[in-house]
Amino acid sequence: MRTTHTITAGVALLTLASWADSTASYGSSIRVPAGETRDGDIVALGGSVVVEGTVTQDVTVIGGDTVINGTVGHDLTSFGGHVTLGPHASVGHDVVIVAGSLSRDPHAKIGGQVVRGQPTVPFLATSGSRLAQLRGLSLAFGAGTAFAITLIALVLLLVFPRQLQTTSATVAQRPLESLAIGCGGTIAGVTLAVVLAITVIGIPASLAVGLAMTAGWLFGWAAIFLASGERLLRVVRGPQQLIPALLIGAILAGILANIPRLGLVVILVGGNLALGASIYSRLGTHNPYRLSISTAVPPGPSPPVP
Repeated sequence: MRTTHTITAGVALLTLASWADSTASYGSSIRVPAGETRDGDIVALGGSVVVEGTVTQDVTVIGGDTVINGTVGHDLTSFGGHVTLGPHASVGHDVVIVAGSLSRDPHAKIGGQVVRGQPTVPFLATSGSRLAQLRGLSLAFGAGTAFAITLIALVLLLVFPRQLQTTSATVAQRPLESLAIGCGGTIAGVTLAVVLAITVIGIPASLAVGLAMTAGWLFGWAAIFLASGERLLRVVRGPQQLIPALLIGAILAGILANIPRLGLVVILVGGNLALGASIYSRLGTHNPYRLSISTAVPPGPSPPVP
């Protein structure tokens, strides 16, 4: 039961945002004032949610705080944020909290149970040293993953500099469109891969879809590194060179992705933005709306002197 709730909440961002009867917010807050009824679900990514009225379905908040002093018809799910249940709060089913905290007024009503998604391992529960070792391994894995993606991004920049700049310009100048396309592409790609994998004959095609999504994801992350690094260099008035910009952007993204609570938001938003920018720019072969790109290129070998 608890595992099902946690898995369902983990994919909420990719599914609820596509439903016609849901309210989705990226980076901004949602407020339902007293006396107002909001039909359907509420999904907030990187923003807070305040409910003083009524939400007929689920409330899902990722990377933000939640204040309920009204009615939530079904489940309340929070990732990486603080949940406050006031004296007039009423949640019809479960309250699911992952990597967050809960403040509950004694008069608040919960129709189901409070499910905390913090991972626990029985033999680590009484062993502080082993728990520290596990956290150290987790940090090392995150750093190693960030280094590997950075290395791949550097290779992509050296091999496809013009295409990566086009995708980077798409990230910088069309972020909302790219994020929307990425969410839709993720849903469509995962659904197609699962459907194809049901039959044995469709497994190769399912693997091909997975590889295509991975390629787009990596190419898009390289573009995000480049775009964020160029913007940071522009702020500090540094030289606009592609390789330093990509490395600076990769370091910044790696640090943010390994921060507890915030890291989940960075990975979810960045992953969908990366895939969307790759699809939108067709892996850098199409320049949507003739976006301006940098004329700088990575330094290459000097021509031989006659």
